[in-house]
Order: sequence, then C-alpha cells, then structure tokens
Amino acid sequence: MQNYCLATDSTADLPFELIQEFDIKVIPLSYEVEGSMRQECFDQNRKIELKKFYERIRNGEKIKTSQINPTEFVDFFSPILANGQDILYIAFSSALSGTYGSAKIALDELKKKFPERKIFVVDSLSASLGEGLIVYETALKKRTGISIEKLTQWIEDNKLKICHWFILDDLNHLKSGGRISTMTAFFGSILNVKPLLNVDDNGCLVIKGKHRGKRKSLELFVKNMKNSAILPVDNFFVTHSQCQEDAEFIADKVKSEFGTKKIVINEIGSVIGSHTGIGTVAIFFRGNKRDR
Repeated sequence: MQNYCLATDSTADLPFELIQEFDIKVIPLSYEVEGSMRQECFDQNRKIELKKFYERIRNGEKIKTSQINPTEFVDFFSPILANGQDILYIAFSSALSGTYGSAKIALDELKKKFPERKIFVVDSLSASLGEGLIVYETALKKRTGISIEKLTQWIEDNKLKICHWFILDDLNHLKSGGRISTMTAFFGSILNVKPLLNVDDNGCLVIKGKHRGKRKSLELFVKNMKNSAILPVDNFFVTHSQCQEDAEFIADKVKSEFGTKKIVINEIGSVIGSHTGIGTVAIFFRGNKRDR
C-alpha cells in the first residue's frame, strides 16, 4: 500500500474529531483583527476561540483574512515528505482564495527538494464543510487502499457533485464584499429578507434568491433537496455561525425526510465567518450536479 497522507486547509471547517480519526493534516489560514495576525484554530480549542472571534464581530471590530503563501506550504509539507510520505492536498476554492495558487507555486520547489516523492494538489472549488465533505469522502476512499493517483482522479470526477446552499442573516457582510448593493442590503434588513446562495461550478458564491424568514428558507432547502440530492443521502454536513438551533433544526428535518445516518454539524470558522457574519447556516450534500 502506498504511504501517503491526506491534507487540507482550515477553511474545510472539519470537526477536530474527524481530523484526528482520519489523521488529516491541516494547514491554517490566517486573519487579522485590529492589526493583530492570528492563525485560524482547528483543534480542541476551536469552540472557545470562535466564541471570542464572533464576539469581536458583534463589537464591530475589523477583520481581514489572509491566504496561505508558498513559503508556508513548503515549511508545512517538507517534514511530511522528509518522513517518506507522499501528499494529496485538497485546497480551498481558487475562486474564493489565492491559497490554491500558492500551493501550486510551492509544488515546484517541493518537487526539487523531494524528487522521489509524489505531491498532488486539487482545487476543491468548494468552501467550508463543502470542502470538508470532499475531504471526508476522500478519507473514506483512502481507507480502501486506493492509490494516490486514482484517488486524485476520483476527487476531480466527483467534486462538482457536492452541493453548497447558504442562508445569510446579515446582508451587510455581502454588501461589504461587493456582492449586493447598499440599497439592497438596507431594504433587505428592514424586510427581514434572507439571501440564498450556492457555490457554482467555478467555485464562486452566487445569489440564487431571497426569502423572508430563516425557518421558512431552511424548510425550503429540505424540500428542494428531494430534486437535487443523490438518494439515499448518506452524508449531510451543516455549518453555522452562532445559530446552533437553526443547524439542528435542518439536520433533524433531513434525518426525518431521508433517514440520513451521518450528519455532521460544526461552526463556521474564523476565515469564512469573517465574510458571512453571524447567523449564517449552510448545508452540504451530494447531488447529481451543482445548481446553476
């Protein structure tokens, strides 16, 4: 059996228990709060750190995010390669971050340093637990003894089947990112309009519609899954930012409708949370294709 490891970045928002179970190597992205740089937390302290992070958002502190640079990748991967392991790295969507591009630049240097080792870098075209779901399903496939080459091709063949649906509570974060106008954000907030987004085949966030009321939108998600999901829904992942009850509500609905056994709920991390704000719920599952 080939000796290789599975790696990803912290934006996959995977629970630490799954990271440990599958021995997944995670490289953190960074964010800046009021001039102070911090690495995104993905270990057992994550819940405590996120509570502090979202409190900063509530207080109106300015958050900036930072991609992983090529030197960080070289430093992170070199000990793994020196230990005789090959690497399969699944990266945050290239449409949302320059991290994938940095990994490709680092790849050239790493191949020169470790010519005997194999390194594969895959653009997930996904975010949050959508990226995490790809990593999880890849980890399950890896346990079957599949080669690193075949597993890399399997990811490429299947990554665009991972559906991402988001509901945002705070339209102002989208406004700050230039995705909606100031006027739309203003009237949306007054009318309690919740924007519905997904991730398209290019890995970009796309606004698909707007509805009044979050619970109504969550119920609509479950209804629409009947037309989009590959049945049975074996794995269903949910992320949220400070709204655990909403995440549990939709998870219970999916379990009731589809009998899904593997449901993972985790909080949105600092990097993605700085762009989505508080009150976001996102669901991820395998479909025949992504909504367009």
